[in-house]
Amino acid sequence: MRQSEQKLSRGFKNVPVCQWKTFLSIFVLVCFVSASLGQQIYYRFYHGHTKDERFKGFLKKAHVLQRMCEMTMAGKVTD
Repeated sequence: MRQSEQKLSRGFKNVPVCQWKTFLSIFVLVCFVSASLGQQIYYRFYHGHTKDERFKGFLKKAHVLQRMCEMTMAGKVTD
């Protein structure tokens, strides 16, 4: 087990490693889907399909979610 996985699993001592890896896989999938939706919403705002100013910052949020996916897949997630 990687050091980052050991740090993360401190709070989940009774959870087997295979379940922990499944959790991380689902976490990455949820972040990826959320980032994709954010990009689509920003695209609609950028091209004038919607005028709602709340969508203006969605691209930055999508980039944060993308970075979270990358860090999780690289094993750089810490507590």
